[in-house]
Amino acid sequence: MREGNLLIRASAGTGKTYALATRYLRLMLLGKVDPAKIVALTFSRAAAQEIYTKILERLWKAAESDDIAKKESEEISKASETPRSWDRSEFASLLRSLIDTQHLGTIATLDSFILRMVRNFPLEMGFQHAVEVLDSAGEGDALQDALRAI
Repeated sequence: MREGNLLIRASAGTGKTYALATRYLRLMLLGKVDPAKIVALTFSRAAAQEIYTKILERLWKAAESDDIAKKESEEISKASETPRSWDRSEFASLLRSLIDTQHLGTIATLDSFILRMVRNFPLEMGFQHAVEVLDSAGEGDALQDALRAI
């Protein structure tokens, strides 16, 4: 299994979601990485949701069927030096773990991830006050304040 960060750049319909879901599953099953320690970032909310949904679907199907569990095991361990097979109960256990810890993990958009980091560590990032996202009314007020200051 390739260690470290992975960047996938490809056009629509080329299998990015499948590749990212497979990578996520490999990290959890082969690398024994806690889902709460995996960060998967994309540019749109729809893509982030699609990745998460694909992971859940694959785990769910593998937990339901011995045949699908075997096929998923082959796909997940394909790039591994030591292929491994997981049974339905192991996929079911991983599915439960992922659902239980989904609030700790990060499959998100790049901007929401950055906002989370700024909100969680404002002083470390050089902000003196709490950071908030402005709605359109707040944006207009902030723009007027900035123009008055200039």
